Amino acid sequence: MAKSPEVYITLQDSTGRRSTVTVSTQSSNGVGEFRGLARALASTVDNLTDCVIVDFGARLSFDPTLFTGLKAAALESDVENKGFFGFESAAGFASSVTIPGFRADKIDDDTNLIDTSDADVDAFVTAMTSSFVDNTLNIVPTNSRDEALTQLTAAYQQLRRSRKQRSAIKLKA
Repeated sequence: MAKSPEVYITLQDSTGRRSTVTVSTQSSNGVGEFRGLARALASTVDNLTDCVIVDFGARLSFDPTLFTGLKAAALESDVENKGFFGFESAAGFASSVTIPGFRADKIDDDTNLIDTSDADVDAFVTAMTSSFVDNTLNIVPTNSRDEALTQLTAAYQQLRRSRKQRSAIKLKA
């Protein structure tokens, strides 16, 4: 089951640290209502804080059973084993995507580089640097400057331990 849609507001303090306020909403709200809801929430929260609002928006979740062809998790899957993809826009500004639980058969064991000649990897890179197509929609991925991503600059395995695991290791030492 999908989570209820959420509206979020990101606040920044005088030292540059950020924190987020998240409010769940009724799932019957239409997508068009979220902008007004986010504006109203931002106005209300602005009256309660000394911080400055630097971002606000909405998050939608979908029930995975709506999509056919998705698989169950592999027995040996690990969200901390990530595939890192770096991209650039034509103006040279970077953006990146990390994919948790990246498949080991798509990584070169000697170099930890992702095999960009793999058909699945190539399909992802092509979609990220041109567009994702869903029926009649063409959705163009962009960086935070709203510039289309035009080239892949890096693709490698990234291993990250969770904060909880890092804390446990420090406690043992």
